[in-house]
Amino acid sequence: MNNITAKQILGTPRSDIWNLPLKEYCVTYDDSICLINTNKHIIFNRYCWDLFEMYPMTPIISSCNVTTILNGGSYNADTHIKMLEACFKHICEYNNINAYSDKEPLLRLVYRIINSIYNEIVNRVSNYVTTIDATDFVNIMKDEEIVAAHGSIRTNPESIDRCYRLLKTSLMNNKSSNRFVQAYKSKAINENQANQCLGPRGFVTDLDRTVFKQPITTGFIKGLTSLYDLMVESRTAAKSLNANDTHIKTSEYISRRLQLLAMPVERVINTDCGSTEYMDIFITKAILENLSGKYYLDEETNTLKHIKGDESHLIDKIIKMRTTLGCRLHNPHEVCTTCLGKVSENFRENSNLGYLMVAYLMEKVTQSILSTKHLTHSVKKSIIKLVGLADKYFYTDDDSNLYFREEIDLKGKYLILPNAKLGKLVDVLNLNHTNIALNKIGELEDIIIRDMKHKTPVSESINIAYNDRLCIITKSLLEYIKSVKLESDARGNFVIPLDNFNKKNPVFNNPLKEANIIAFVNKVARLIEVNKDNTDNPYDKLNALFMHIIDKFKCNISILEVLVYATTTFNSDRQNYKLGRNSLTPYCESKGVIFRHRSMGQLLVFEEQAKEIVSNASVAFSSINRQSHPMDVLFVPNHIVK
Repeated sequence: MNNITAKQILGTPRSDIWNLPLKEYCVTYDDSICLINTNKHIIFNRYCWDLFEMYPMTPIISSCNVTTILNGGSYNADTHIKMLEACFKHICEYNNINAYSDKEPLLRLVYRIINSIYNEIVNRVSNYVTTIDATDFVNIMKDEEIVAAHGSIRTNPESIDRCYRLLKTSLMNNKSSNRFVQAYKSKAINENQANQCLGPRGFVTDLDRTVFKQPITTGFIKGLTSLYDLMVESRTAAKSLNANDTHIKTSEYISRRLQLLAMPVERVINTDCGSTEYMDIFITKAILENLSGKYYLDEETNTLKHIKGDESHLIDKIIKMRTTLGCRLHNPHEVCTTCLGKVSENFRENSNLGYLMVAYLMEKVTQSILSTKHLTHSVKKSIIKLVGLADKYFYTDDDSNLYFREEIDLKGKYLILPNAKLGKLVDVLNLNHTNIALNKIGELEDIIIRDMKHKTPVSESINIAYNDRLCIITKSLLEYIKSVKLESDARGNFVIPLDNFNKKNPVFNNPLKEANIIAFVNKVARLIEVNKDNTDNPYDKLNALFMHIIDKFKCNISILEVLVYATTTFNSDRQNYKLGRNSLTPYCESKGVIFRHRSMGQLLVFEEQAKEIVSNASVAFSSINRQSHPMDVLFVPNHIVK
């Protein structure tokens, strides 16, 4: 086995590196670690190590090696990105390169390296490129483990999920040269799509996200042969069309509003404002991975440290974190790099910070909508969690049915159901049977339980929904309603005495539904634009927004800090709606109020300008406490552009 150093590899021209004999080499890296690399590894490393030619004094360490990146896995579409990222970060850290302007030459070189990989490596290995043909599908379907996984399928979500896990294990451990298996390992095939080809299609949803009760137990390789399977699967295409037609419009409209709202936060300044205002945040594993690059106060050394995302010693602890909300720069349109965190190193000095933060966040949302058909998968069962009064009165079973708790005394209690939500209940009560689709009667979010045993009746409003999943009445409750004297209150709501209701029967059911991406994005917009539940404290708003978003996908908290900061006001009680920097009372305000009071340019590029100007002329044309906005250039160019 030949011995060679990383620096010797770097000193070899790329054209010569292809002439290395096909064998293994012991490569010594500059951190004194020796790794076994094949000639293929060395060729790949050499292309990515072009970055070190720009900073030749930087040591080439073992983490900047493709075998470390692969970690026993296969080459895939992300390998060169992860490899270049590891080299880029190491070079920046070693040479203390922080400003974007200093990083830009390196970034240009990364672009050229990627082009070289595509133009040279891809061209040279073209003789080894193959395609998948029908025999690969047939052979993998005959695999004993795949056949066994199909034999274990039952018509419930847990069984479908278990089958998918068995398929993944089988494919990852398969040592054959089957090209479908190789494509799966290299991530050339999406995992969800592979599951639906090899395994069952699973549980499919209708346009309203309602899950069809029977799953499709075959996949696309075996084929959907029954009429039921074909009809149910057709709804996937309908969902995709609906998403592209309506959901994209909703998402992009929200994106436009948030961009206008956040644009007054204009730029990052490469300095430390010296703020001593911190946000206390309890660290969990899920939270930690979304704090990468943020600075926190190490109270033992009284120094600032940045989070890398792998600090397991911080889990289950409360740390003091610097945030954009606590930045103390004099100019409210600017944020210092320390308060924003290391994510600030990714922005040009002339980039509009607020606009870019919104664009990044909404890009993920829009891509999820666009990929509705391609990323769709079998709906997974989830355990519903009752909170507040719902948990006081009800408990649930594995089928998401809600039962009255045994300790609840139903004597003298009445169940009040809103007529507006159960508009078809009266029609159903006139039928002689209860064999109907209960979800067609209506869906419930809130109910009222009234206790008449007290001298003054006590009513409690109970939210029985779970996330965006509403409840329906059960067949047992419907039959009970038909057996008792149904009353109505002054508002037309249904009043049902519960004295004789059997607590062993379910009252409501929370049917399984697919996650609603539009409901998610609407709540994101609502949390930012509206002060619902009096969340006018910036830190409370940031925490609520952060927890809502990371429940769906990863998102660095720095992005959300900028959006929340854009909604803060200096002193709304005194009609000062400028950004809340250095204010004693930096409360958050709603989008409508901010648009009206900050800048005429911001207001005029939005919508319904004539209505707003006519209705609020005294405010719109006032010059008191106004704040500039990047859109002002469209209306007073001579004043803005010099």
